[in-house]
This record gives sequence, C-alpha cells and structure tokens, in this order.
Amino acid sequence: MKYSKEIFYQEFIRREDSTNRAPYNPELEFYSIIQNGDIEQVKELCKASPLKDKKGLGLLSEKPVNNIRYHFVITTALVARYCIEGGLDVATAYNSLFCLYVSPLSLRHVLVSPQASMNFRHRDR
Repeated sequence: MKYSKEIFYQEFIRREDSTNRAPYNPELEFYSIIQNGDIEQVKELCKASPLKDKKGLGLLSEKPVNNIRYHFVITTALVARYCIEGGLDVATAYNSLFCLYVSPLSLRHVLVSPQASMNFRHRDR
C-alpha cells in the first residue's frame, strides 16, 4: 500500500517538526457565521485574522502566492456549500462565488493576493 506508507511518513514528519493543523472548531464557527449571513462578524474575523496569516493551513504549493490562492479557492468552495446548506440555491451559490471571487483571482495571476481580492470585493459593502 504505497499511499498508506506515504500518509504514515507525512504524519511522522509532521510530528517530528511539531507541525500543527489549524483547529477545526473555529473553522466551523467561521462557516456558520457566513451561513447565518452575519456580514459584519465575517468582516471582523477576516480583518482580525487574514487567511494569509492563519497558522496550520498546510502546504498546497511551494510557491507562497499559489499556496494562499489554493487555500482561498478551497475556502470559497466550502463557503458555497455552507450557503447551500443554509438555503441558498446551488446555482446562485456556486455561480456568484465563482464570478465574484475565483474567476477574478485567476485573472490577476501573481499581481494581487487572494486576501486583497477578498478585501476588494468587500470594500463597498
């Protein structure tokens, strides 16, 4: 089982390097706040702890800009799912979030960070 050996090895490295993952409960709380539509609380949380500064996110790319971009896309997808679970229709959730956040992010390449993209979208709201 090649995969189980690789997973075992990665867990060993994480323990040896004292690498911790971001706690799960604050993440669930964040998505619940979004799901409930508390925009002011979301803004406060994003300002207090920007995505680029979160500890324990894990490494999705060796390139820092790509790493945060990938985390941003994952976060956006999870936000869409929580919104759907909260009653937003599927098309609106995915299309709106893609058009507002993910698509512009891919057009900006490395010139603008994902956090800046998120801040740009919220500045007039």
